[in-house]
Parts: sequence; structure tokens; C-alpha cells
Amino acid sequence: GDTSAGVGVKIGRLGMNGYTTSPK
Repeated sequence: GDTSAGVGVKIGRLGMNGYTTSPK
């Protein structure tokens, strides 16, 4: 849901916007 901390990886079922942050 938060892509501010890294590159957003599209997950769909996870994250508020269907995105989760990838580790730096």
C-alpha cells in the first residue's frame, strides 16, 4: 500500500493500493 519507502511491487491482494514496498 505504501510505495514511498522503495520500488512498489504489484501484489494486488496486499497493500492498500494493491502495491507493497520492496526492500531496498
